Amino acid sequence: MLKRTPPDKTDQRGSVLMLMPAAVLIMIVLGAIVIDLSVLRMRAGELDNVATAAANDAAGQLSDDSIYEGRGPTIATSIAQRAVAESLAARNLDGVVVRAVVVQADSVSVTLDLEVEMIFGRALPGTDRSRQITGQATARILVDPFE
Repeated sequence: MLKRTPPDKTDQRGSVLMLMPAAVLIMIVLGAIVIDLSVLRMRAGELDNVATAAANDAAGQLSDDSIYEGRGPTIATSIAQRAVAESLAARNLDGVVVRAVVVQADSVSVTLDLEVEMIFGRALPGTDRSRQITGQATARILVDPFE
């Protein structure tokens, strides 16, 4: 004689079947957010590297006359701005905007802005289509007085 199994007391047959699509959707949305944030982080690192290179290029435009005359290192602001523009042009970067080039007595600071388009952010409601990131770098001018 076959023994019958008693019916499930919680009566939740098939509930896993209904929860799986929701779980998969949540995983896809979380994956999309992770990809967008990773792209944003990667582009921010690239922008910092470009700002560093531009600041170094601008600091390389040192006026030799000022050092030989004993006034210390000086860089003309217009020359530094041109060096930054040339540095950016040599790297073929689209969308990078020079916010500021600040020349002080012994340093050059460069601040750059970039608008980054989100990959999946356009499809997710409530998120931005793009984000603006900023890269900033300062190059100090060191002169060896014993040369």
